[in-house]
Amino acid sequence: MKKLIAVQGLLLTAFFQISAQNIDSALNVLATQHPSEKIYIHYDKDYYVAGETVWFKAYLYSDGKPSGMSTNIYLQFTDNKGHVIFNQKYPASGAVAKGNIDIPESLTQGNYYIRAFTAGMLNYDEALIYKKNIFVFKGSATATSGAMEAQNVSLQFFPESGNMVDGILSVVGFKATDQRGTPVDVNGVIRTEDGITIASFKSYHDGIGKIQFKPQAEKKYVADVETASGKRTYPLPVVLPSGINIKIQDEKGGKKFQLSRSGKDKAQFDNLLLIAEINNHIVYKNEIAFEDYPSVIGHLVTDSLPSGILHFTVFNQDGLPLAERLSFVDNGEYRGSAEVAVTKAGNEKRAENIFEIKFPDSIQRSCSVAVIDLSAAGSNDNDNIWSRFLLTSDLKGYIYNPAWYFDNQNDTTKLALDNLILTHGWSRYSWTKILNKQFPEKKYMDAGLISLTGYVQDERTKETLSGGKLNILMEAEDSTSQTYEVPVDAQGRFKMDSLLFLGRANLFYAYTAGNGKQRAAIAFVDEDPMKNIVSFVPQDIAKNNIERSAAVIQNKKEIDTRYQYIRSRLEVEKEMEKVTIQAKGNKKPFDAINEKYTSGVFRSPGKVNLDNINEPANDKSLNVVDYIKNNVQQIEIQGGQFVNRKNFSLISGQKWAVGIFLNGAPASMLELRILRVDQVALIKFYEAGFVGSGSGSPGGAVAVFTKELFKEEEKPDKLNHFEYQGFSITKEFYKPDYNAADAKRTAQDNRTTLYWNPDVYTDTETKAVKMKFFNNDFSKKFKIVLEGFDAAGKLIHLEKIIGN
Repeated sequence: MKKLIAVQGLLLTAFFQISAQNIDSALNVLATQHPSEKIYIHYDKDYYVAGETVWFKAYLYSDGKPSGMSTNIYLQFTDNKGHVIFNQKYPASGAVAKGNIDIPESLTQGNYYIRAFTAGMLNYDEALIYKKNIFVFKGSATATSGAMEAQNVSLQFFPESGNMVDGILSVVGFKATDQRGTPVDVNGVIRTEDGITIASFKSYHDGIGKIQFKPQAEKKYVADVETASGKRTYPLPVVLPSGINIKIQDEKGGKKFQLSRSGKDKAQFDNLLLIAEINNHIVYKNEIAFEDYPSVIGHLVTDSLPSGILHFTVFNQDGLPLAERLSFVDNGEYRGSAEVAVTKAGNEKRAENIFEIKFPDSIQRSCSVAVIDLSAAGSNDNDNIWSRFLLTSDLKGYIYNPAWYFDNQNDTTKLALDNLILTHGWSRYSWTKILNKQFPEKKYMDAGLISLTGYVQDERTKETLSGGKLNILMEAEDSTSQTYEVPVDAQGRFKMDSLLFLGRANLFYAYTAGNGKQRAAIAFVDEDPMKNIVSFVPQDIAKNNIERSAAVIQNKKEIDTRYQYIRSRLEVEKEMEKVTIQAKGNKKPFDAINEKYTSGVFRSPGKVNLDNINEPANDKSLNVVDYIKNNVQQIEIQGGQFVNRKNFSLISGQKWAVGIFLNGAPASMLELRILRVDQVALIKFYEAGFVGSGSGSPGGAVAVFTKELFKEEEKPDKLNHFEYQGFSITKEFYKPDYNAADAKRTAQDNRTTLYWNPDVYTDTETKAVKMKFFNNDFSKKFKIVLEGFDAAGKLIHLEKIIGN
């Protein structure tokens, strides 16, 4: 007989109140002081040929919103043994970063991996680090043979709530894969070791399924399965003589849970505490009193919860976790709407295609769009921004084709998703550790774009110099040039932070002592503390991932065509790199300033735009904080920070904070107070909902861009200098314009990525973006893929196929 409990209105006893408070407190510390950050990367296509370019855009997400926690994204390209082929670093602005990877033409065919992370992610489990398998093909001369590999099936069993307990009807999930990690559909029987058949089973989707039976502690259980290599037997986990089991089932508007206890030691489980949390926020807690019942049933309403993984945990009276169960909540509120309208379509050779992306409302968004030849779409193992941020980033182990679980919201996919979650362990934290206040150690922290430190010595005597300043002229590989005055402290040390430059930079310097006189000096720069960290890759990077087979994907004709095209383009691209593109002279004054100083999400116009180049301020000595306060009517200062006059919390009455950015990097009020307005080129104010401000600044953002200053008194070739590596340079995507007069005479066009645009932005005044691309010489069908998010945290994913 079961006991039915109500899930609302119960009062916790004093003892359980203390336990619940401790749990609540631990999760609150985890959420506020150790917030987790997730990465999703949108690529132009699924697989590549040696010599091709991988185009990508990375998105950062935290607690259901775009994340402004990090300004550096690190990316490693490795082989399947963990050997680093190269490292790259990209600046993150507005919770996104864009870039490209040029795959060396010399690479052999096989599996390669992209491993991406921010500094803060390294403080957590390696299982949470983003990894992506990239299969790289070569032409027919080096293609692998199509010989079939003998299949070796691995079958694992995962009891619901963690353990099989004697005498309790238990659900056991199972997962079957081959030696490469690819799902294998299986069917077989469960029997006792002495030969008594208990039940039959069959996988439901992608080698995953579940079976239900009542185990006995004195029995050992095995599974017999017919595989391609013959009959095989796999052991099931041992049965515990006593314990707790929690069963979760979907029901309309919520979850039904059932807690069962064993007959043995049942007094130990008379009173238990059930906690359910999502995104480190407790959404349900209740004391469970069994009285004389063997099981208790309850219901949890979930239709008002955010979507994601719901984590149930059962605690005993000592506050120790006894059983855990994950379940998935999909209320659909995370899905951002978008529509692709094709206004001109042509699948003829080099035909022009025009399409428009339309959104239902005007809000800050950041998106990326790829158009590829449909034959290059790849395998059936797909990820997208929905599946990454809501599912795979929170589970251990490799999940095959996670996008499938979000393609359709029906009973089939819901059941398959629940089966999937049964077979993957929770990896965000350990209850035992956080309840003992063992939180992740903050060994690694974001530097705030590029930060470099060092010390200064007298060039002749080698004594430490202090109290002066370094006058520095930086000339970067991306042709940017900037001057700085950097103080040297009493210990002879200096620091430059919030730098943004691409490629290797030469920093020419001269030292000026405290008395205003120059002195011959040498500056020594400390090694980047992340240098060795970003060069390390776990040797088992292929573990819990998938090894793709060339035979699964390879279309020999297509691969050869792409490979030959790459070889023919190599020399052309080398020549293109030397071309200097001149800006057209018909830009409006503001547009010219905007293009010169801004990039990414800050390129879009603000609600207020103060152009201090074309319309300079009258009082040039005014500090920037006062200038903004006087000229942006919607901003005021409250509690030492900018706030939005019009937006405030209905609960606390607190006005919403406005984020501050200086040259694209997060900044403070102090930095603006010590800056004079005559040093500023451009100031923009963005309304509440600006995607670049992150969840910490819901009231919008102020973006300040300083003037470029150049010192001509002393030539760089007469100064000492040091070198420093900046962010990786991103090249421009090649888009031929076949409407041009001489374009028809170009060589054969075998591109498979026909269009790539990582800079699709909308704001409070724009809700449609028009795009154009030209066909190659052979494609008849195209696939358009749109990914992104908006300032409210809604995730955008859309695919559309055009052509016949």
